Amino acid sequence: MNTVKQSLCTFTLVCSILMPYSECIAAFMHNTLRKKILILSSQGGHGHENASQVLQEILGRDYKTAVAYPIQEGAIIPWLPAGGEGIYDYLLRNNWVRLLNCAVYYPVSSWAGWSTRIQEARMTKIVNRENPDFVISVIPGINYTTSKVCKALEIPFLLVTLDPELTFWLAGFTNQKHPHCVITVPDYELVKDQLTAKGFLPEQIHTVGYPLKKSFFKAWTNNDLNILRDRYKIPEHTKVVMLMRGSSGSNKLITYANTLLTSDSRMHLVICAGKNENLKKQLETALKPTANVTFSVLGFTTDIPGLMKIAHTLVTAPSPNTCNEAIHSNLAILIDNTDTMLRWEKPNITFIKKYGRNVRLFNNNDELKSFVEASLPPRKKKHRPLPNFNREIKGIVKLLLKEDAPRPESMQ
Repeated sequence: MNTVKQSLCTFTLVCSILMPYSECIAAFMHNTLRKKILILSSQGGHGHENASQVLQEILGRDYKTAVAYPIQEGAIIPWLPAGGEGIYDYLLRNNWVRLLNCAVYYPVSSWAGWSTRIQEARMTKIVNRENPDFVISVIPGINYTTSKVCKALEIPFLLVTLDPELTFWLAGFTNQKHPHCVITVPDYELVKDQLTAKGFLPEQIHTVGYPLKKSFFKAWTNNDLNILRDRYKIPEHTKVVMLMRGSSGSNKLITYANTLLTSDSRMHLVICAGKNENLKKQLETALKPTANVTFSVLGFTTDIPGLMKIAHTLVTAPSPNTCNEAIHSNLAILIDNTDTMLRWEKPNITFIKKYGRNVRLFNNNDELKSFVEASLPPRKKKHRPLPNFNREIKGIVKLLLKEDAPRPESMQ
């Protein structure tokens, strides 16, 4: 009896000491026991970074997340600084699209196929260093070797594709079966032939659309939007046109702006130079407002979701990330068809037309001006609901980790 009393007293004493720290202890235990997800991303272009950030937003509450950059670590082209990502951005900013198309689909793709041993060694090093329970890739070029590494280590692998053209995403895969690799795609109908040719079965493929940051789901009030109007000097009761070419910017923005500044219609241009500070300075120096057309020049900003709520029209390339944001925001979209497009972006036009509203391609500057002047301010709903990446992805992860989860709607 005394032993029982002593045990109860000890238990009560321990509980009374630990009680004030119970929340800290619970948080520590939760963090310690959470499974770790490794996201393979890239700093070349903004789409990959955006996807990795969205995944961290969605999965960070239930899992530990870490991001690695295999291309920077030389997984594809080890002899170039940062794996060539800086060169990619430079060519993109200066509109050297033909050279990029040629480089990515010939020497780079060929090397990616020849260098599987180098890739496998580097990917094994990265995965062993991070020691994850689950691996997600949002980049092309390294996925065949990553699937092999994950299979050998018995780690689930998910490939999140961000383009409807999958040649470089599936480099190295043959027409054999790949049961260890599960893939998400923007739209199954756009890519099913490419995946079937590589041996993927419908049950391995999930249609989820593109990742979208949670700030795009915010309920924007008139006060929120008025704050943005004041911040960027956007007049009310005027057509607002956004000019964007990704986070790296592009000299094409200068051409768009100069074309629209000759318009007789009243409008305000929101010109987004992204992280390209040199381009931002060029735009601020070279452009002058007219009696009818005013403008704001922006660098990199987190205000894009709100600005898209204010705008009526977007002028851009068929970039999956930017156009997905515009479709969600119900903008009219004008796509630049005046020059060669990136080979992996061009097929996205079908996706944009399928889910967007008032989508047009302009073939010259006169058409750009004409289409902008004709586009009507009233917003209409999208042609059809977008596939919801943000809703589906957690269920797919739980399914692959064999955690309790309903069958995802995205499964074919």
